[in-house]
This record gives sequence, structure tokens and C-alpha cells, in this order.
Amino acid sequence: MDGEHTDPADRARALRERALESPTAVDVDEIRSLLADPTMPASVHEDAVTALLDVARSEQSVGGEFAELVAPLLGRPALDADPLLLRCLRALATESPTAVLEHRDAIVDRVTVEDDETTQAATGCCVELVATDPGAFIDIVPTLSALLDADDPTRTNALYILSQLALGYPEEVRPVVPQLLDGISDRETAYQTNALSALGAIASAYPAAALDAVEELTALAASEQAGVRGNAVGLLADVAQEHPDSMTEAVDVMIERLDDEDEYVRGNAVSAVLHVGLERPDAIREARDGLRERLDDPAPIVRSNACKAVAGLELDGVRDRLERLEADDPNENVREHATWALAQLD
Repeated sequence: MDGEHTDPADRARALRERALESPTAVDVDEIRSLLADPTMPASVHEDAVTALLDVARSEQSVGGEFAELVAPLLGRPALDADPLLLRCLRALATESPTAVLEHRDAIVDRVTVEDDETTQAATGCCVELVATDPGAFIDIVPTLSALLDADDPTRTNALYILSQLALGYPEEVRPVVPQLLDGISDRETAYQTNALSALGAIASAYPAAALDAVEELTALAASEQAGVRGNAVGLLADVAQEHPDSMTEAVDVMIERLDDEDEYVRGNAVSAVLHVGLERPDAIREARDGLRERLDDPAPIVRSNACKAVAGLELDGVRDRLERLEADDPNENVREHATWALAQLD
């Protein structure tokens, strides 16, 4: 840094101003030197962290070792800047989640049922960390559940964390199902998508969890938002595995979704129709041609699911297509499912 600033307060202020205007031009070693000195005034540390936050949000790479300098400042009475520190840790976590996870306890301690700026920032930090180690956040499920009634972005943060936890720990997140069901039709698209994702993870292990929501899910399967449609159809597929008789009103919508413009929706629709058809073949009679056509779908996931569907339902007129997929499909997963399907038809 230029030698014009020798006083720490002036140096920190200059760094903050430079980071605001041109974050990629900031010398992170200058920030490091200020944060590493515990004798610096709180205002110096605050300006240095503000500069670091702007740099971390830019294209400039920032090392994970900065987490060791920022996290210990949490709770420092003279600083009183926990939201700023947590936002900085979140920015660092996008590049170095493992380094920030070392300070998991200090972050999670600030996730409370109070929907204040600190909880908002702490849940935001957890958003960046939960995929790296979901088990580290299981103990805050009750608090996250309470935060589903908070305002955004805290509510959205809490829901996202729950959706990630549900993937590996559906039993632990299962108590939140009533709240998730209450919100899937009345909230904005982002909330609906994440709520449906969390419900899907739970319903894949416990299909009955979404049984009472079949009517709502059927309506959402026709949503204008592809993410909402896809997750809703996926949930219907989960429910249909054990409760195909509950799908009477949903069958027509699931069949329509076989031709959806979104590949994720089409793939889930194929699975949903398959699960219903295994127990109620007459209910999906009109879908048979559509399932055959999905063997030629441009999306590998749809072709794979179609292989399972045409074999599971023992549809005729598909052997030639399956043999072609087995021999020539560019996707290994599709080739394997085609081989499996041919074996089932023999």
C-alpha cells in the first residue's frame, strides 16, 4: 500500500474506501496485517473486515486463512459488528467452506429464534456451509423450523438449510413437514421450490409425508415455474410409490407433464406415471405412447427413466429402441438402464 497512510486508522479507512471502489486492486496482505493485530482499535478491525468483505465478494481470490482472523472477533463488545463479521465469513465460505466450518459453533450460536440482523447473517453463513457437512447443523433444526415464520431473507435461508439437511437426514427434518405443507401454495416461487425440495427428500424415505398434499401438488404441477412443477411432480411420484390409489386426480396432470418443456419435469413425470401404472395399469393407458416417445428424449435423465418405465410396465414395441440405446447412446447411465430394461423384458 502507498506510504501516505501510516496511522492504522487511516490505513484501514483507506483500504475500506479502495475496496468499495476497486476491490480487485486491494492488497489483502494489508488487511491481514491489521486483522492479525489484536491490539488494534475496534474501528480499525471493522474497516478492515468491511474491506475484506468487498474483496471476497469480488473476483479476487481470498485465502481461507482469513476465517481465523475474522471469527475470533465475533462477540467482541467493543466491535459490536457480528452481522458484518458473519457476512464476511459467508463470503469467505463460498471459496473456502472447510476453513469457515472450523468456526461452526460461533456461527451456529448466533442462529436464534429472533429474526434480527445477526440471525439473518448467521443463517446466510450456514447456507454456504451446510452442503459441506450437513450433520454439523442437525441440532439447529428446531430453531430453523421456528424461523420459517420469519421475514425474508432469514426465512429463505432457514428453508434452504432444511432442504439440504433433508437429503441426508429426512427423519430429523420430518417434524417440519406440517410447516412445509402450509407454505407450498401461499409463498413466493423461491420458497415453494425449496419447500418442495425439502418435502421431496423427506417423502422419498417416507412417502406418506406428502399424502395429504396431493391436491395442492397436483395444482402446483401445472405451475408456470419449472422448478415448482418439477418438484411437485417428483413429490407425486414419491407418494405414488406407496399410495397409487391417491393419484386419481393427479394422473391426467402427470401425463401432460410427459411433454413438458423442462427436462427435469419430464423425468419426474415419467417416474410418477410408472409408479401409478405398476399398481393401476388402466389409469395410465393413455400415457403409454408418451412413455415410448420419451425413449428418444434429448435429455439423458428422461431416457433413463423411460427405460425403467417401459420395462416396468412391460410395454410392447420398445425392444428395438432399447437395443439402440444399449448400443449407441452417448450416456453411460442410459446404456445401463437400457440393458437392465431388455433383461426385464426377456
